[in-house]
Amino acid sequence: MKTVKTTTKLMLTLFLGLVMSYQLKATDTKIDPEKVNAKAESIVIAKAVAEVELDSEIEAVENDLMNEGIFECTEMQLIIIIGEDDEIVFRGAADFFGEGTKDLKSWTSKADFLTTIGNTSYYKVF
Repeated sequence: MKTVKTTTKLMLTLFLGLVMSYQLKATDTKIDPEKVNAKAESIVIAKAVAEVELDSEIEAVENDLMNEGIFECTEMQLIIIIGEDDEIVFRGAADFFGEGTKDLKSWTSKADFLTTIGNTSYYKVF
């Protein structure tokens, strides 16, 4: 998703540059520096607003995909808890702050930590 965000920002910057160059060519050959500065400031403000809106839209799409189980963020810590009978009793994800649901907290308080492989932590209830 970061490449999409970076590509979109680059495309937005190029588009705004083209618009500004077109505006300069379309106006009279006499360029008023105050008008150019005012237009440049308005373009910078428009670009900043567009980046904020784009970031919030991308975050909303990422959250929707994660909630639906389609997209798993690599920064997310997965937790698998194995019960006394060697069957998985809990499989879930901790959020970015390392906290999860009440269910996860109750299981991790009963279980002993075994190991972490990649972004998955394994616990076992003895």
